[in-house]
Amino acid sequence: MAFRLKETDSRLFMTLADCGAMTTTQLTVLHFGCRKVGRRRLSQLAEAGLIAEQRRGLGRAQGQPEKIWSLSEEGFRWLQDQGKLPSGVSAEQVTGRSLHCLDHRILLNWFAIHLRQIENVLPRLSTDFHASESPFAPRSESGASYLQICVSPAGQEEKPLSLIPDAIFRVRDSEQGKSVLFFLEVDMGTETLASPKRGAKDVRQKILNYQAIFRSGKYRILDGLWGCSFQGFRLLFLANSPERMAFLCRLVQEMPPCDFIWVTDQERMFARGLTDAIWARGGNTAKPTESILGKTLARPSPLPTLAP
Repeated sequence: MAFRLKETDSRLFMTLADCGAMTTTQLTVLHFGCRKVGRRRLSQLAEAGLIAEQRRGLGRAQGQPEKIWSLSEEGFRWLQDQGKLPSGVSAEQVTGRSLHCLDHRILLNWFAIHLRQIENVLPRLSTDFHASESPFAPRSESGASYLQICVSPAGQEEKPLSLIPDAIFRVRDSEQGKSVLFFLEVDMGTETLASPKRGAKDVRQKILNYQAIFRSGKYRILDGLWGCSFQGFRLLFLANSPERMAFLCRLVQEMPPCDFIWVTDQERMFARGLTDAIWARGGNTAKPTESILGKTLARPSPLPTLAP
């Protein structure tokens, strides 16, 4: 009997195309809710040649390896035949063959999954998330990516730079009819905090670039993406460890104005969720951490426990 695809499989394929690579647990959280069901269906799809697996030590704890899944070329062709991919998207963009920095991608995925949880905890809120490397990253009518913003940092007006965040997202409050804009940087502790050369992967230079965007108002290009009028934005740094968070906080505090920059680490995110008071505003660790949603909406929003 020919292998039969379900509508849930189509949604799973779209998730893999969007994210590039995901762990078994991540896909289970989004599509199955039960570990046994998830493992069984993923194995079936792999046997059918529609998804591909690789094993790497990317579990949430050291020594806890977990399978990483991506679309196979056959899965890519199926999505293409169904007309579910934007024109011009190549197999290499979605099959995982050209993936790099997998640890970074996996943590970025976890952030996006925790962001979805906001809507379950606070139904009055909705979220829209776009990662820069997704084939579904939005483009303007001219074809330019909304996630690529040209900016001239102070003192470097003669050398405009192109800033591409790891992701952008907005949180909309239906009761107040307002939206808040966020830029996201996932920090794995591999980038230089500050160097004389101010390279593209220099965190200090990134902050300078974001300050220039805030000061110039060039973030307003994103008004057209969501049909609203943003008044500023918040820059989030998600560190891969408490130690890296401490380093980032010290750097941020040395670079005013920095009140729009918020810092946390993945341990706090997993333990309490994105909506709780887990963020060091302006990198200030001397004050109590805050919620990016404000005091009124602050509350725990950890992910639900999966069924075995």
